[in-house]
Amino acid sequence: MPCVVGNRAPAEGIAPPPGAAPDLDRILRSLFERSSNAMVVLDDRRRFTAANAAAAGLLGVPRKRLLELRVDDLTPEWLRPCLEEGWPEFLQEGSIVQRRTLSTPDGRTIEVDYCASAHVLPGRHLAVYLEDDPDPEETAAEAGPPHNARLTPREIEVVKLLAMGLTGSGIAERLVISPETVRTHVRNAMEKRGARTRAHLIAITVRDGLLGP
Repeated sequence: MPCVVGNRAPAEGIAPPPGAAPDLDRILRSLFERSSNAMVVLDDRRRFTAANAAAAGLLGVPRKRLLELRVDDLTPEWLRPCLEEGWPEFLQEGSIVQRRTLSTPDGRTIEVDYCASAHVLPGRHLAVYLEDDPDPEETAAEAGPPHNARLTPREIEVVKLLAMGLTGSGIAERLVISPETVRTHVRNAMEKRGARTRAHLIAITVRDGLLGP
């Protein structure tokens, strides 16, 4: 059976422009630790070098223990050849966006929406795992190149709350707007940034430092 590692977004939609990689420390301070979305940082050998509390909870591994593991250790054995085969391509293309199966140390198998963004800093790669299915109205039908349009202040506000782990209804309640308006802001942000899933949008905006401290 051939390896199927998932759909990759176009490189131009995720690869950072030269010299534009954000300050990873600022990401960790401003969002990474406080988000209820699972986020991890990997090195070139696929080792976890950082993981937030949400990632540790999702994967069922204490953070200290998680930093001793590689992505391979949480990948079902039948998928490991695909991971090994696809890794150089990921490092070259700059991203991967897919529905991924994870195998946790406590014996669970979970499905997540997954986006990894390569080279947020030299030798460091950011990954976002979302366990719940995305709102289909917030998911772009096709990935495309970014439109090079700036996000509006409201779009940034909505995406930041999304990155923090709020649901569409939670964002609507927080900002006193309708859920449909939230979906519109998310769709517009996805189109502007060339994102095809919520995880992809979060990875792009975090990587590019668009959400601020």
